[in-house]
Amino acid sequence: MSENPQLPRLLAGERLRTFAALLAAAFAGATCAIIAALTVGQLVSGHTGSGQLAGNVGALAGSISVLAGSVLGVGITKYLERVLAERLGQSYVHEIRVLLLRAALGGGRTPSLGITIARSTNDLSSIRNWVSQGLVPLIAAVPLVLATIALFWALSLPLGVTVLVLMLILCAILAYLAKPALERARELRRLRGNLAARISDTIRASEGIRAAGGTDREIRNLDRSGTRVMGAAIDRARVAGSLRGFSMTTPLLGSAVIAGLGATGAIDVATISTALMLLGFVSAPVSELGRVVEYRQNFNAARRIIGPAIAPVLAEASETKVELLDNLEAATALAAWDVDDSEGGRVVIRGLRVEGTRVPPLYAEEGERILVNASTQGRIDELFSTLSAPLSPQLSGSDQPVWSLAVDGKELNGASGKERRRRTGYAASGVPLERGTIARAVRYRRPDMSARRTTEALASVGLLERVRALPDGENTQLRRGGLPLDRSEVALLHVARATLGNPAMLLLKNIDSDLTEAGRDVLREILRDYPGVVIFASTRPGDVLESWRSWNVDAPAQVAVSV
Repeated sequence: MSENPQLPRLLAGERLRTFAALLAAAFAGATCAIIAALTVGQLVSGHTGSGQLAGNVGALAGSISVLAGSVLGVGITKYLERVLAERLGQSYVHEIRVLLLRAALGGGRTPSLGITIARSTNDLSSIRNWVSQGLVPLIAAVPLVLATIALFWALSLPLGVTVLVLMLILCAILAYLAKPALERARELRRLRGNLAARISDTIRASEGIRAAGGTDREIRNLDRSGTRVMGAAIDRARVAGSLRGFSMTTPLLGSAVIAGLGATGAIDVATISTALMLLGFVSAPVSELGRVVEYRQNFNAARRIIGPAIAPVLAEASETKVELLDNLEAATALAAWDVDDSEGGRVVIRGLRVEGTRVPPLYAEEGERILVNASTQGRIDELFSTLSAPLSPQLSGSDQPVWSLAVDGKELNGASGKERRRRTGYAASGVPLERGTIARAVRYRRPDMSARRTTEALASVGLLERVRALPDGENTQLRRGGLPLDRSEVALLHVARATLGNPAMLLLKNIDSDLTEAGRDVLREILRDYPGVVIFASTRPGDVLESWRSWNVDAPAQVAVSV
C-alpha cells in the first residue's frame, strides 16, 4: 500500500475560494486581537497617569470604542472561521463519499457492507474533523502565534524569549507524540473495520446462526472483537490526552512567566495587561494544537484506508480526460470491427475474455435465445457482469479494441449509460432492490418511461394486482432489498425492469432460481414472444425456454445445439 495514498485535491473549485476566505478571516482575527491587547495596555497606562489618556475623556472614550470594536471583530472572525470551516470540510467529505460509492458500485472486489459503512462514517468523519476542526484552527493559530511572539519580543526581551522557547518545546513534544498517535489511530481503525464487518456478516447470517444454535457463540466472538476495540481506543486516548495536556499547559506557563516578570519588576503594569490580554486570545488556539495533531494523525490513518479504495475511480476519471482527446483514434479502431447500422437488431460479441481466457465470439439474430454454458459459476458471473456494464474500450498495441459488444447496430463497449440501458436489460438472482418506491424500481433502467408503462410492466409479470393491494400501491417504499415483496416477487420486479421498453439484448442470470412455479410460468410466457436476443444462464433452462442455442464460453469455438 502506498505510504501517501492520494485523495482528491482539497483546494479546488469553490473550496479554493472558501479557503481564501478562511485565510482572510484568520489574519483579520489576529489583527483584531493585537489591536485589542495594545489598546488594553494603553488604557492601563493612561489610567495610571503615565500616558496621554490621563484626564482626557475623549481619548479614553475612543480607546474604549477601539477595544470594544476589536473584541467584537475577534468574535465575528471566529464565527466566520467556524462556518467556512464546516463548509470546506463538508464539501470535501461529500466528494470523497461520492467517490467511495462509485467505487463500491463499479464492480470488481467489493468490501463487506460493514467495512463500507465504517469507511463512510468513521473514516470520513476523521477527514472532516481534520479539514474543519484541525486545519482551520491551525491556519488561525499560526499568524496569531507569530504576531504574539513578535509583540512579546517588542514589549520585553525576556518575555519574548521565554514564550518562544515554550512554543518550540511544545512543537517538539507534539512532533514526538505524532508517530504513536498515528500508530494508535491505524490500529483502532483496523479493529473497528473488523468489528463492523463481523457485525454485518453476523446479522446477515442470523437465520442460520439461530437454526444451528450458535447465538451465544457469535455473541462471544463479537464480545472479544469489541473488547479489542475498547482497548485500542483507550490506548489512543492516552496519546491524545498527552497531546492535549501539553498543549493546555503551555498557555498556563506563559501566564506564570508574565506574573513572575511582573513580580520582579522586569515589566510594568501596562505591559502585564497587554501581555495577559494577548495571551488570553492566543491561549485557545495554542490549547487546540494537541487536538490538531490528533485530528491530523486520524486523517492520515483514514487516508491510508480510503485512498486505495477510491484510487480506481480517480484513475478512471483521469483516463477519461485522456480518452476525450483520443475519441477519433478510438472510433477509428472500433470501426475495424465492422460495427454499423446494418447489424440493427443483432448482438455481436467478439474478443471477450473471461478470467483471462478469450471466449468464442457470438453472433445472435433478433429473437434468438442463447444459453450460456461454463465450467464454473465464477465464469458465468464475470461474463454477465462484463456484458451488463462494459467498460470503456481498451486498445491493444495494434490500436484494435480488446473486445467489442455491438447491440442493435451500436457499439456498447465504452458507450454512455443512457445508450447501454436503452439496448440492454439485466436481471439476476439474489440481487436486492435499491431503496425507493416500486414505481421507481420498475423504471430505474428507463426513468424516461411514463407511469402507464410502469403499470403495463407490472401487469406483464403478474404483479399488478399484488402491488395494487398494498396500502400505497405503486408508491410503496421498498426497504431491506425489496420488502414487503417476497423473493419471487422481487425477481419478477427485476424482470419487469429488464424488459421495460423491450431492449434488444436481455441478460438473465439464473433469475428463474428465485421464482416460484407460477413465476416461472410468467417468465416462460414473456420469453416466448420477446422480440430481442435473450442471453440466459440457468441450471434448468427447459422450465422457461422452449428452444435455445448454446454458447459454450469454455470452448475454443462456438457450439450450436438446438433443443
